[in-house]
Amino acid sequence: MIMNLRMDINEIGKRIRQVRNSHGLKQDEFAEKIGVNRHSLSRIESGKQQPPLDILGALWSVYKVDANWLINGVESSPVDNVDVQKLESDLAKSEQSLAETREIIQLLKDAAGVK
Repeated sequence: MIMNLRMDINEIGKRIRQVRNSHGLKQDEFAEKIGVNRHSLSRIESGKQQPPLDILGALWSVYKVDANWLINGVESSPVDNVDVQKLESDLAKSEQSLAETREIIQLLKDAAGVK
């Protein structure tokens, strides 16, 4: 959840630059990937231009950048891929156990002549 909608465009620009640098990209390469021109990216990174809101979506979809971190400098509680995979695995095991339990109940009902 985004906690504060007041944007410090200087800090946001620094964080966008940090994302770009962490991927080893030049401004023109990064700008193309997130859908802005290089001049706009330069102005955004230097805090001279407020980033358009659609840049948040592009940064998330391409680089998985947390919007709360981008705007406020505070990361949301991350849910990493390993956690999601474990949850899916646990759910599958639970569903299998439930199906087995239903089969046992049905066998007991059948043995007792209960419908």
